[in-house]
Amino acid sequence: MSIENEGRVENFILNENTSNLLALVITAKDLRVELEDDSAPIKVESLNPSLVGDLPSGMVAKVNFRVKVDEDAKLGVYKIPVKLKYTKGPRVLSCPIVRMRPEQNT
Repeated sequence: MSIENEGRVENFILNENTSNLLALVITAKDLRVELEDDSAPIKVESLNPSLVGDLPSGMVAKVNFRVKVDEDAKLGVYKIPVKLKYTKGPRVLSCPIVRMRPEQNT
């Protein structure tokens, strides 16, 4: 999945004294991404939460998770809650996963 920081500041006076502060204010520091696998027939097998690190505004980070789908899961669309945590406070998003099906043994 891709995570984009769209952080922005309103009413920020930008001048030679504050220009270095702007990046600090809109950077998600120590970003961690966690899949909450309680609401779907999956088990996260990779490191969860995944540490992204600092994500400045306007930048995109790619995060991969290895999940195992329950062999009794019905084919369908499941919404998997994704929790984003960083030093400026938590945000919770929902990321849909489409057409989940059990791994085929070959």
